[in-house]
Amino acid sequence: LTWELTERDFAFYDIGSHEWIVESGSSFEIHLGASSRDIRLKEIVTFCHGQESSRLARDSYPPGKQSMTVDDASFGKRFGESDVINGNTGNAKPTSLHRNSLLSEVSKASLLGRFFHWLIFYIGCLEIRRGPSYRREVR
Repeated sequence: LTWELTERDFAFYDIGSHEWIVESGSSFEIHLGASSRDIRLKEIVTFCHGQESSRLARDSYPPGKQSMTVDDASFGKRFGESDVINGNTGNAKPTSLHRNSLLSEVSKASLLGRFFHWLIFYIGCLEIRRGPSYRREVR
């Protein structure tokens, strides 16, 4: 199996310069596997050349100094590793959650997970247009 990726595959649309760009020094981690839970190969691609993003693009996107990545341990602590949050009565088996856990697994593990599951479902229902297939789509 061969898969050719071009520079355009890593580019983003810069709203200030009105073109697709790759920033110099940008790094991307590529994961290959049978599924998101079964990663068999990882590779980091770094671009040595490219162009600087426009001021408008930098100002409209979250700053790079703040990390938006959550590691598996933090995710598990937040969404279900605690029996107090889960409401377990001592004989329940603790759940091991991570960033690739299914939403249904997270919702079964904690009250916070159930809230996020409900919130995502609610927002999804708001985005469905009313029409002949509305009842079928909401199910």
